[in-house]
Amino acid sequence: MWSEQSSTEYFKGLVEQAFKHQHVDTNVMVSFYIVNLLVRCIAAEETSNGDEPLAITFTKATHSSLAEQSIIFRRIGDL
Repeated sequence: MWSEQSSTEYFKGLVEQAFKHQHVDTNVMVSFYIVNLLVRCIAAEETSNGDEPLAITFTKATHSSLAEQSIIFRRIGDL
């Protein structure tokens, strides 16, 4: 049976299963971070060109506003 679910719900289920399978005891914030990271990766693939060289992305960040820098540098850090 097929059920439609959000990417957040999908990854949350997978992350919880992985933690149980690996016998990892962690807190909710760790799970939230991993799920959020996976969801953002999907969104980035759908909305931006993931083929851009890192140096170009970094240069764009250094010439952006502080708010935009935060977003770009987070994206770079999560690669």
